[in-house]
Amino acid sequence: MYEQKKTGIQLNLVEISSHYNNDYIHGLAAEECSELIQALNKINRRAIAGEYLGKEEQLKEHLFEEIADVELLCQMLKNRYKCETQVYDWKHRKIERWLERLAEC
Repeated sequence: MYEQKKTGIQLNLVEISSHYNNDYIHGLAAEECSELIQALNKINRRAIAGEYLGKEEQLKEHLFEEIADVELLCQMLKNRYKCETQVYDWKHRKIERWLERLAEC
C-alpha cells in the first residue's frame, strides 16, 4: 500500500511541477526549508527556554508538516534535474563520512 501511495505521489509531483518554472520551484523550496528551520527552532525554544509549554503536540504536528513540504520539494527538484542517482550517491557518501567521524569518537 505504501508503495502505491508513493508512486501516486511521484506522478502527482511530476504533474504539479510541470506547471512551474525553475525560479518558482527554487523559491518555493527555499521557503519550505525556512519554514522547517522555524519549526525546529520552536521545538528547541520549548526544550531550552520552556516556551510553548502545553503545545508539544502542535509543535510536533507542525514539524511533521514542514518535513513533508521539504521532502516534496526535494523530490520535485530531483525530478526536474533528473538527479535521483547522484543524490543517492551523495547520501551514501555523507553517511559513510558520518560513520567515520563517529568511529573516531
